[in-house]
Amino acid sequence: MARTLFHAERTWTNYHSSVVDAPIAGRYELLNSSGQATLGKMKAAAAAAQRLIGKAFHERRRLRPTGSAWSYSDAPSVAGGWVFDTDSANWIVRVPATHVLPGFRGDREGLFILQAGVSVAEFNKVIEREYGRSLATSGASNGQTFVGAMSTGTHGSAID
Repeated sequence: MARTLFHAERTWTNYHSSVVDAPIAGRYELLNSSGQATLGKMKAAAAAAQRLIGKAFHERRRLRPTGSAWSYSDAPSVAGGWVFDTDSANWIVRVPATHVLPGFRGDREGLFILQAGVSVAEFNKVIEREYGRSLATSGASNGQTFVGAMSTGTHGSAID
């Protein structure tokens, strides 16, 4: 069963050490259940995250997510608050055909559901190895998670 695990850490440092020893009240880590990724197990992981959000609300604590901590921002840290580490939540599931509208004209084989901790590099490796595919473009730095890249406005790249 998916769960969150508390770590009694009092400081947080990002991947690049541009933020060092920022004060926090602890870190929660989202852990997936064992075995192969399924949509049902991803739903259970989402429920574990929702329980933690409820706990933070009940205890009046700020809860800030982080994935690979790739960003130069100190956004995940807040004095008296908890860091919510989603880096281990890295399941990738192909969208089943039954979950795609019949009128969808796009690439059905290219639809995936990714958990918050999946990095650009990790996704590229999985889809190349297991599906013979790759992202059309992913920029010069690919250690960030997709969620982190979207939420911090990180740079990207483009084909055209």
